[in-house]
Amino acid sequence: DSWSKCGISTLSCSDERERFLSESSECLWHGVTCNDEGFIISLELDRVGMNGAMPFELGSLAYLGRLVLPRNQLTSTVPSSLGSLGNLLELDLFDNKISGTIPTELSQLPLKILHLSTNQLSGSLPPIFNPDLEILDVSVNDLDGTLPEELFDATLLKEVNLSMNRFSGTLSSDFDRLSGLRKLLIGLNSFSGDVPISFGDLKSLEIFHATYNDLTGSMPNEVCDLLDFRLKRLSTDCASTGSGRPAKIACSCCTLCLEGNNP
Repeated sequence: DSWSKCGISTLSCSDERERFLSESSECLWHGVTCNDEGFIISLELDRVGMNGAMPFELGSLAYLGRLVLPRNQLTSTVPSSLGSLGNLLELDLFDNKISGTIPTELSQLPLKILHLSTNQLSGSLPPIFNPDLEILDVSVNDLDGTLPEELFDATLLKEVNLSMNRFSGTLSSDFDRLSGLRKLLIGLNSFSGDVPISFGDLKSLEIFHATYNDLTGSMPNEVCDLLDFRLKRLSTDCASTGSGRPAKIACSCCTLCLEGNNP
């Protein structure tokens, strides 16, 4: 046990009843919230030094609505048993050491927030999206392949962060179905082709970062026009290189132009 707060053997617990696995009710343990009937509805343990694999038994917490375990040292994989948590609205495993693939069983959850950033996840992004999903963050992993078409069925999405992976393929014109999208972060991947004209229909978009990809062509005027709405930050690989090579993509309206991976 290397927890920094209220672990089994740590001393940093002001109330002995809050210590994990103490003889008191688990509803009194640090980071645990229960409903009036005594069922655990939230487990929030941020930066407590927790390590090891996530227990498969987490899937038995039938009333759990929030599982928030960021900034720890969790290893192994995301348990497929989490797919049994029919009330789970938020899953946050940010900044751990979790590896393996994202289990398809997560598609069974009514998630509004899915935050798996800064781990060691690999493989493709499975169709784990439900109609209520609002925030999707799988940045800073080792995910690859193309984006599943099911992503565009999650029409309530407000934030999508795919940055720093190995995603490839062209940007789908179906992004315009995400009409409430505010942030689209796809930098440091291998997306190619043109930015679709249909991106100009994203009237709620505030940030679109697409640097360090293989996007080409010209930024559509329809996207540039979004700067007259809510769009404040628009970045692509629109800077020419020091060796005189032209920019990968032409963008006269971008608020930030980088050279990207231009050889």
